[in-house]
Amino acid sequence: MRGSDFMELRAFELVARRMSFSKAAEDLGISKSAISQNIQNLEQRLGVRLLNRTTRSVALTDAGYELLMKLSPAMLELVSAVDNLEKFRDTPAGNVKIVTCRLGAHLYVERIIGKFTEKYPEITLEISTNDEAPDLISHGFDAGIREEGLIDMDFIALKLPDVCGLCLVAAPQYISQNGLPRVVSDLESHRCINVRRFGHGNPKTWELSDGSLSEAVNLAKMLVVNDHELAVSAAIQGAGVALVPETYVSGYLEQGELVKVLPGWQARLPSLRLCYPKLKHKTVAFSIFSDFICSQ
Repeated sequence: MRGSDFMELRAFELVARRMSFSKAAEDLGISKSAISQNIQNLEQRLGVRLLNRTTRSVALTDAGYELLMKLSPAMLELVSAVDNLEKFRDTPAGNVKIVTCRLGAHLYVERIIGKFTEKYPEITLEISTNDEAPDLISHGFDAGIREEGLIDMDFIALKLPDVCGLCLVAAPQYISQNGLPRVVSDLESHRCINVRRFGHGNPKTWELSDGSLSEAVNLAKMLVVNDHELAVSAAIQGAGVALVPETYVSGYLEQGELVKVLPGWQARLPSLRLCYPKLKHKTVAFSIFSDFICSQ
């Protein structure tokens, strides 16, 4: 097989899998016009149309679908064979593309990114934040950091280390105006800043624990936001009592902009996992990254 033949097949396989010329071009590091030319050459050489494309969409023809079904496993093996040679390098190299929810970015990516890039300078990390859990395969991601309940059954999910819990905080001016809650049930008469992701129901309770006892709080007066950073900002401005990750507020607590409410009582963070499709080939670079983030 000539080198040009391989490039044509590689271009087709990527476009067909990503359903996008521009995304395939980005993956290969070449121009969109070069991708298009490769596929035109392949179609001319084979004498059949493989893709139906318009200015806005790409779709496989029957011939294209049949070729993709047989080509993808073979292409995966070829890419895997080349990638496995990385283990013979003195310094690991490669690309790792991760999408994470904002909470995962704050709790896990931010704390390891400096140490990782210092230890593995030739591994290129591409980190995107997105709370909508985009499809990993069609967007070309190696893995995602997601809440446990948002992970598909055909994904492998790796446990991430426990970092912190959710603590209760409020601004001093709010406490001076509304009083300091002394017991958990006191929260029911306070305005509570509740973090709820869009489309995740309408929970009106907080489940709190002091390590031995557990109590549920019915939230009668609420400010509802979908982001912990916004909840922290609202609490600083005196909007109410917020239940947020402790790592988000440590600096504000030290500076006196926030105070802890009911110290010792916490709630559990949503369980986050590093997940990737079972059928996806794990490159050497991704294996290094996943081992690193799961062990820190």
